[in-house]
Amino acid sequence: MTGLEDKIRAVLAHGREVGDLVEIYLEQEDADCFQVGFIENVGSETASIVSLTKYGEFDGRLIIRLDEVIRLHVGGDYLESLKVLHESRGKVFDPEPADAFGKDFIDFNTSLGFAREKRIMVTIHDFDKETTLGFVSDLGEDWVQIEPILRDGRSDGFTIFRIEDITRVDMGGKTEQARGFVHQARLGR
Repeated sequence: MTGLEDKIRAVLAHGREVGDLVEIYLEQEDADCFQVGFIENVGSETASIVSLTKYGEFDGRLIIRLDEVIRLHVGGDYLESLKVLHESRGKVFDPEPADAFGKDFIDFNTSLGFAREKRIMVTIHDFDKETTLGFVSDLGEDWVQIEPILRDGRSDGFTIFRIEDITRVDMGGKTEQARGFVHQARLGR
């Protein structure tokens, strides 16, 4: 048993008592891959975690070896946002897309105009393989202005894109709905 394992066990035990979410990085995973969940039990060599998806939904149970944990994160904006989504399960996602009667989504301008009109969050993908999640705040013939919303629900100024640089627009999917829900929760609505 190492000092790190003792520290991890103590942090997990405390997290179990207070209901904290944890972000766990394991030795056998990719360096930027992690598991998130609530601590269910902590033993001398293992711990069980009730895993959550990035939308705050249950995603099974993980039984991990404590000596495989290479990094542990507790607290912070991401985990707080995930907790908001988890506590609001069943209320976050619309089962049906927004009513688009009379709309013909044949181009980006029409789609982005609809998203602006209905205040539907979008993800803009560009040729640099960058993505921006946010609300359409203004739209011209050859440009769009997006109000980016960060993972913790905060607004982050605005970004203007040339329409011709957009490769894809995701509109109203689970990722966008979850981010929008956290944004509304942050605003107290």
